Formats: sequence, structure tokens, C-alpha cells
Amino acid sequence: METEIYHLRAIGRRGEELLEAYEYKGRFAEAVDNDLYRRGGPPIPCLITFTQGKITHTGTLYVGNMAAEGAKRVNVGEVDELMMPIRSGDIVDLISDGLKGSIRDQLRQSCLIKGEAADALLEAIRELDPSLAHYIERFAVERTRVSRLPPRERTALAFEKEAVGTALSFAGFDRREMHGWSMPSEDGASFLDGLHQVRMREDAMIMNDMNVIPGFDYIRPVAKSAAYFSNGSISLTLVLANHLAIEEQLGADLLYFNETYRSFTLIQYKAMESDGEAAPVFRLPNSKLDVEIGRMRNHLDMLRTCPPNEMCEGYRLLENPFFLKLCPRMDFEPADTSLVKGMYLPLDYWDLLDADPRKVGPRGGRLVSFENVGRYFDNTSFIPLVANGWVGTTAEQSDMLRPIVRQLVEEGRSLTVAVARGGKKPLPATSWIAQRARAEEPQQIHIRRG
Repeated sequence: METEIYHLRAIGRRGEELLEAYEYKGRFAEAVDNDLYRRGGPPIPCLITFTQGKITHTGTLYVGNMAAEGAKRVNVGEVDELMMPIRSGDIVDLISDGLKGSIRDQLRQSCLIKGEAADALLEAIRELDPSLAHYIERFAVERTRVSRLPPRERTALAFEKEAVGTALSFAGFDRREMHGWSMPSEDGASFLDGLHQVRMREDAMIMNDMNVIPGFDYIRPVAKSAAYFSNGSISLTLVLANHLAIEEQLGADLLYFNETYRSFTLIQYKAMESDGEAAPVFRLPNSKLDVEIGRMRNHLDMLRTCPPNEMCEGYRLLENPFFLKLCPRMDFEPADTSLVKGMYLPLDYWDLLDADPRKVGPRGGRLVSFENVGRYFDNTSFIPLVANGWVGTTAEQSDMLRPIVRQLVEEGRSLTVAVARGGKKPLPATSWIAQRARAEEPQQIHIRRG
């Protein structure tokens, strides 16, 4: 793969501001000239000049979305100071005459260095600081390892990442908490296994943290990976259960518990189809989904035997915790922290869609698409509903969830269980969450060809 190195130049006060932001948040963002040809995708090694004429720091750069006309936002994390700064002039002295002038110019600005120039820069750095050259090379190695994964494994990782990102959004965390993912060394590992939070976890604390989940005694024996996030006022615990071989998995589910409102929301993900340039569709009938929908309805009948809610905190717009999210087929991009554009559909609404004779495609088959579904929740509209307890189970229904958890475990589904705790503080206001969801990163459709 082509070598890519980003050089970020921030001299004087601007450099001080970026370092202060990093100390406070563990990352910083900067608007740079739009020579970055993509958004998202694999991270890029970043050489940072905070002192005139010297490379002083390294970092991991993630390409964001457009910041303004002609500019793109980059997010830089994992910033480290070099033990010995490298003079730009020393690098240029080692470059051949044909590339000397262009590399000198590139080290005087913020820009992406790639191709022949990046290879020459890397070789010069290797002579001056071999450990820094090794740091740069590991990014290409990581990209190669991910690209060689079988398609089905990449798809499974993409759905697991989507569930983790969704849970982070529900709890009010920045999805950039997923930055720094690295591919685990063992075969068949889960997305959670590649997160820094998993490598730093304390299993006993996390398992104890999950005891609030009805039916967790069924989850505990099949828990494969766990992660813990905290920002001081809110904590989020994630456990992945039944991470089986890819060919044995039946599907993906997210079981999210909002402890502030004692509300469970269960989301089942389903992949849509796309042929060539055609818009993604979900074809009907689908026998596997019919079985799963039947299971949901049976459990819903049980939940509806609960007495009616009489508490303000227990009020729900609908007392049905089951949702489908139809997603275009996804490819696994570990550095892209945006949520996939998809359709969240309440189970009750899905029943109407399934029975609607108008859902007929151009060739006579029945299908559901973005164009004919009528209405759906997108990421921006759905996140605050779950975050603020407007949907999901009532407290009384939550206490009856044990049989549902048990059946999910016994069916061998790949189940991501998330518990969000906010103490006595309420979750962020709906307007604040919606505003940040819109501002963070636009929803993207990733369609895998072939």
C-alpha cells in the first residue's frame, strides 16, 4: 500500500492551544487545507512541528468531514513528544535532489505527503531516528491486516462496531472514544477486543457492574469481551456475548439499559442488499426475520401483562422496546466513527410494512427501501429518544426481561449488552444531543461492491 504521512505545522500560540486541548481531552482537532482526498478510513501517522524548523511530536491523525470551503477537519490523538526533536533541515539534506525542494516545501506547511515523496521522507527518518520510522511503518501494516480479512468477518466486525458506536451515542459519549482501535492478534476476535478500553479493563469490576441486568447470570458464562467508558458523571459498560465463529452467527443485537430511567431498548440489525449502483433494499419475505419477529411478539405479549406505569420517569411514547435497524451492507472501516445511515423501525411499524401490498419492486418482488418505507427514525432523531428514556421498557417491564435475555443467549446470537449509568444526574437534554449528533459527523452509506 502507498505510504502516507501527514505533516502538521502549528507554531507559536496555535501550537500551545492544540497542546492544551490535548491535555484536556486527549485529542485535538484542526482545520487544514483540503488535500485529504477522503473522509474516515484508516488513520495516518502524523509528524507535528510545534517549534520552528523541528519535528517535535508524533500523533495519530483521523480524517474528519469538511470544516469549511476548501478546508477539512482532522482529529489528532495519541500525541507523543519525541525524545530528540528532528531538524527539518537534517531531513532535507538526506533527500535526493529530485525531491529535495518539494519535501522542503511540505515540511513548511500542513499537508499530506504520499507516494514517492513519502517513501523518501521515511527513508531519511529511518537514518535519523529508526524508532520513528518503525512507528510510521506500523500504520501500513495495520491497514494490510484489516484489508486481508475475509468479507464475512469484516461485515461482522462492522456490525459489532455499529452496535458499540450506537451505545456510546445513547450514553452521550463522543464516538471518537473508538479511535485507537487496533486489530487483535488472535483469529476470530471481536471489535471490542481491539479497543484500548478492553486492554485496560478490570474484568471483576466490569462483571460486577453488569449484575443490574436481569438475566445476566445467563450472559456471564458466554461473555467474551468487555469494555468500560467513563467521563466522570456517566459510565458505560459493554459486554459482548456469544461471539461465535462468523459462519455460526445468527445475527446482531444491541440490548441497551438506561439505568437513569430503568429502560431497556433492544435493536436488531439487518443488512440490506445492493446490486451494483442500485439503491439498497430489504427483500420480503425473509423467513429468518419472520422467526425472530415472532419471538419479539411473544415476549411483547408477556411485557404487556405488566401493570400500567404510574411514574413520570416511567412514561414512554410506546411501551414496545423492540426496534429493527435496516442498514446498507457495510465494509469495516475501524477509524470511521460515524454511524451508518440506516432506518430505525419500531416493531409495530414493521408489522404494518410487512403487510402493506404496496411494497412491490420494479420486478414484482416485495421490498422495503429508503424511498418506499414512508417514515423512519434516523440516527439523529433516534438517539435522544433512547438517551432520555422516551422509548424502551417501563421499570416494571424491565424486571420481566430475564426470559428474553435467556432466549437470546440460548439462540447463540451475537449480543452486545450495554449499561449506562448517570448517577443522580439526568442525561443531556434532547436538544443538546440532537445538536451534537448533527454537528459531529454526517451519516454515511458504506456499500461494499462485489
